[in-house]
Amino acid sequence: MLQNRHFGHFLTESLTRLWAVKQCTNIDGILFYLRSPEAKIAGFVDKITTKLIGNIKVHYIIEPTRVEELIVPSQLGHEKHGHILNHRYNAQILRNLTCGDHSRPYADKIYVSRSNLRGHEGAFLNEKYLENLLEKEGYLIVHPQEMTIDEQLHYYANAKKLIFADGSAFHLFVLVANQEQDVFVVWRRKKHALFDEQLRSFTGKDTKGQPCLQGYYALKSDNYSSATQKSILNFEKLRAQLHSSGFIASSKWAQPSNEQVHQEVQELQQRFKKEYEFFES
Repeated sequence: MLQNRHFGHFLTESLTRLWAVKQCTNIDGILFYLRSPEAKIAGFVDKITTKLIGNIKVHYIIEPTRVEELIVPSQLGHEKHGHILNHRYNAQILRNLTCGDHSRPYADKIYVSRSNLRGHEGAFLNEKYLENLLEKEGYLIVHPQEMTIDEQLHYYANAKKLIFADGSAFHLFVLVANQEQDVFVVWRRKKHALFDEQLRSFTGKDTKGQPCLQGYYALKSDNYSSATQKSILNFEKLRAQLHSSGFIASSKWAQPSNEQVHQEVQELQQRFKKEYEFFES
């Protein structure tokens, strides 16, 4: 099944049978049926599958189809939830993700941001403020949606310390993660066990970081979803966790003012022409 429009779900749920291309001979192609047949196939699908399996033809099934012979490999992923995990057969195709130009520059410390996303995606408020604080700690701020897949993989594979704003970018990183890296997640909702399950599978380590939420804003007119909430962080708690985990040296961070928070909420309401309401965590 192809998650054909959501980057993170594609990475976690749609790659677990591709290992078989290394074990099967004389196959004419790969078949995917679409999770969302009404939606276009996002550009990242072809870019990533091509890196993983080369020029093997991928067929997207949108109507009843008959084939001469169909091989259905087992999913090499989480037994219950299905997300991709480390396995020697998965490793045979995932290593193709790191076969790039190793002479390109990289950064030892990166913060993977969501602050430039302009849709209804989930986020936490005042992320630009956090970016400024992390830049003073020597972190390079990266915006994955503004980079090619190869550029993302290059930075992810070579960094030593990575801080992620909770989101889909983590699920691309984990496919090239190594045991020498330390990873911290800034949560915009409750902690998701999938992140630790994946990282532990590939590196033997868990992510660092626990939620530091003071509350969140949600659209009044919509059914609640943590995937779209705009959260408020307790920056002092976040700083303390980053410091104790060895990610920063700073001894004190100031909390953004209520005025800064309200200004960002006002900007969101003006952009989407909808009203947000606050909920305390």
